Amino acid sequence: MSDLTTTQRIDLLKRCVPELFARPGHVLYVGANRLWGGGMQCVPELLKAGHEITLLEVWEKNAQSFKPGKEFEHIVIGDVTEIENVELSHDHYEAVVWWHGPEHIKATLLEPTLKRLELRADLVVLGCPWGEYPQGAISGNPHDRHLAYLYPADFMLMGYQTETLGTIDTRGSHILAWKTKE
Repeated sequence: MSDLTTTQRIDLLKRCVPELFARPGHVLYVGANRLWGGGMQCVPELLKAGHEITLLEVWEKNAQSFKPGKEFEHIVIGDVTEIENVELSHDHYEAVVWWHGPEHIKATLLEPTLKRLELRADLVVLGCPWGEYPQGAISGNPHDRHLAYLYPADFMLMGYQTETLGTIDTRGSHILAWKTKE
């Protein structure tokens, strides 16, 4: 992933969801890793905005690559699709950021998972590949497989606003989706 693509994604996020950076709060960041370098986009910007970030990571090896207190104030091992069974650091968050992650669960689990996240936060922000982008396990992580190919309509049907970068079904393409609690 090039720096230009990362920069474009962050610029899109800042333009479309400025409230994420408007004031500090508690953020639940779903899924991050150091093992292959791509799994922490937008974390530096969230830290600059003054957020206290809790990491929710499903694969223990990824979670263990972090120490509490640097990027993430709290590190929790758990599955976002079963968030009601996960003991988090806070009952409520100003925002949930699930950045390049929705494609890692089955499409049938997306809506119920998002509804659970919406109960936990005032704002839910998602980033994922736009369309068909096959990917297997990376660094031995079985959760890195892409199990769903997602499109803006998938999120819009659930009340999310969306913007895209790139070209549908192309490596590096991106969907940004967000929903603010009414």
